Amino acid sequence: MKNLGWMLLTVLILAGCGKDDDPEGDLTSSTGAFNIAVPQFGQFPVQDVAVSPNKQYFAVKVNPLTSTTPRFYYSDDAGQTWKEFSSANNSFARSSPKKVTDDGLVFLQVEHAYYLYDGASVAPVQHPNAGWLDSAFLDDAGNLYYFVNCNCSISSQNKLSLRKRGETAFADISIPTNSSAMDVAPGGGIFFINSQTGDLHKHNPASGEWTVLAGIAKGLPNKKQLAAADGNFYFASSAGVTRVTASGALTTMPFVGAMTNYQNPQEVLVSPSGRVFVLQVAPNGIYEYANGAWEVFATPGYHTNVSGGFFSAAIADETVYYAGLAEGKLAYGLVEHNLDTDEKIVIGEALVGQEATLSDAIETSNGKTFMILNGALYEMLSDERLLPIDLKQSTTLSTLYEDASGNLYAFGNNVYRSSDGGATWKEASIGFPSYSGHSVQQLSDGSLVAIAGYNYDYYLGGTGFSVPKFSAYMSKSLDGISWSASSVLFEGGSQYVTCIDKEGILFGVRVDVNGNYQQFNQGIRSDDGGQTWKEIEGKIPDFVGHDGTLFSVKSLGYVDGLSGKRFIYKWNGKEWLELPSEIGQSGQLYTISRVHQLKNKHLYFCTTQEAFKSVKTY
Repeated sequence: MKNLGWMLLTVLILAGCGKDDDPEGDLTSSTGAFNIAVPQFGQFPVQDVAVSPNKQYFAVKVNPLTSTTPRFYYSDDAGQTWKEFSSANNSFARSSPKKVTDDGLVFLQVEHAYYLYDGASVAPVQHPNAGWLDSAFLDDAGNLYYFVNCNCSISSQNKLSLRKRGETAFADISIPTNSSAMDVAPGGGIFFINSQTGDLHKHNPASGEWTVLAGIAKGLPNKKQLAAADGNFYFASSAGVTRVTASGALTTMPFVGAMTNYQNPQEVLVSPSGRVFVLQVAPNGIYEYANGAWEVFATPGYHTNVSGGFFSAAIADETVYYAGLAEGKLAYGLVEHNLDTDEKIVIGEALVGQEATLSDAIETSNGKTFMILNGALYEMLSDERLLPIDLKQSTTLSTLYEDASGNLYAFGNNVYRSSDGGATWKEASIGFPSYSGHSVQQLSDGSLVAIAGYNYDYYLGGTGFSVPKFSAYMSKSLDGISWSASSVLFEGGSQYVTCIDKEGILFGVRVDVNGNYQQFNQGIRSDDGGQTWKEIEGKIPDFVGHDGTLFSVKSLGYVDGLSGKRFIYKWNGKEWLELPSEIGQSGQLYTISRVHQLKNKHLYFCTTQEAFKSVKTY
């Protein structure tokens, strides 16, 4: 079906249109302006992550959205730079990084195949008696344990071998009867569990001796086991997590409701201070056990399916790392979440996928940069790393705004407000349905108005064409904290609101729904809050600056050979001035999603992929 909104250019009446000939005012991207079109890992979501205990070395696996070949990346400088590594071995591509030591040795595994990467080359782990049910473990010291499972009723035939760091051969180790592999021990060695008595046996690779903790694991879940950095042991199943101390004291942490899904937990993480986390398949997310219950620690945007959420998590010291694919195919890379400060950053060079959509971006009066990527809020730090801001919103955000007092607002179906420059955010209900577009304005009396709207395609029967239908709703606030219930401006109509000025005058566009292609859009305005509308001549205002200046943006259209370079206009009280731009275009015009006039009168605007700041003021 053809949509007239994409077939035709909006007709702009150019009467009364001049040019701003100030050569220093060109809209070039300034120093510090960002471009998310070329990210570190391309459009690949990070699927697996492993981090060394000292947080110096990283290994990640990323899966392309458009290819069947995964890629592996390694960092030896805490995620500042990355290099790709690979192996020609057939099974390597299916492996995942499981362990990284403090000197950068990476252990990878897929089923019964194992690999070691030392920062220069990949080497397969070969054992002379390897079998399909074997398991291998790398401890913190780089010692490699290999457990040969005989898959028989005679547990005495199970074998354990040790290849110490720097050696090439495996040496057999006598293991207790009825032993099955459990986990590597922090600091070196390995724990085994006696499947009948519940005894825990720890092997010391330096002395070759075993120590026994008698019976403490008897009857506990065995889906996941963990010898944690806090000195305790953890056993997990779909029913929950049990902590057992070296003296045998138990603490149960039961799952409830949807958390009891048979696939859970995907991973169990414990910090040295004893904070306990689980990565759940469904409902997907990372949860922390606190105050006697499981609480949400991190969620993958607003996704509830593991196919589009968190794939992996790791912990090092008091820092949690998690990665995955958020809603809308935003590969936001590797998040570093500091438990002491609760700070979250995306490490690497802004690990954002090319399929991410930039809805809005703004540089605030305190010098910070905030953006909305695929409906989620981020702060861009001075080194261009992204800091995810978890508003726990249930719907997509679309619009950012700063009022005259420096308060920040993020709009979705609710408004989120920050009065401290973006350090903290609070939710204030607006009552808007989940609509995509917003126009926000602080009026001359200090009050705020927010307008939300949406459109859908209306089929013109028998013509083969569709035209958009629009609805718009308005909410008001005296203080930016309490907002009125939304009132209807129009529903299912042929017009939409583009902006509201500081005196409350509404500007908009009326769309021809009768198929009159010669006059597709008509500018309109309302001086009485949307009760009545009248037509206007000339360009259509699209946004209002901090000082009340009206600006107009050339509409999107696709015409072969079109290569306009001037596409933002300013109303000087008498005529529209065409602002010069050095941002090259060809074929399809940039889709300008938002434009802000900052308090210093620089313009800050974004397309769906880039953001720009004017060099001079307007």
